[in-house]
Amino acid sequence: MIEEFLQAWTAVGGIGHQASDATAAVRKILAGEGARTYIRYTTPICDGLDMEGYEATDAATADVGIADVTSAAADTGTVVLVPAPDRPRVVTLLPPTCIFIVPVQHLRPNLGEAIHGLARWNLVTGPSRSGDIEGELVLGVHGPGRVHAIVLG
Repeated sequence: MIEEFLQAWTAVGGIGHQASDATAAVRKILAGEGARTYIRYTTPICDGLDMEGYEATDAATADVGIADVTSAAADTGTVVLVPAPDRPRVVTLLPPTCIFIVPVQHLRPNLGEAIHGLARWNLVTGPSRSGDIEGELVLGVHGPGRVHAIVLG
């Protein structure tokens, strides 16, 4: 399922990674993006990241938002987020780049299984896209223009 998810994620414009160490993978992405500032969820996974050398800031000024996902659908390359006080939506909506951490045990074969039992959710399938009246596709208008998914496992 890991390969299927990463292929689907890449097909919709995301950048996929597989790693066994979340901190190393996040730090590599931050360096590659030239990021200096970040905002992240206050969940055990995100709080466990070693962010030494990077500055925590608010969502409006962060270079990168970092979030762990509730689940993910392998067939569509979609990550499922459930907003909560420790998982504010602004973390994944305002920064120009977002990193989603996908623990392998949260991968599901399809979207139906990924949202099963959830009362509410946000779905992310690749970077934010918007088409203008002339039909030209623009990335990043209503959310991050660059999205990374790290599958841990």
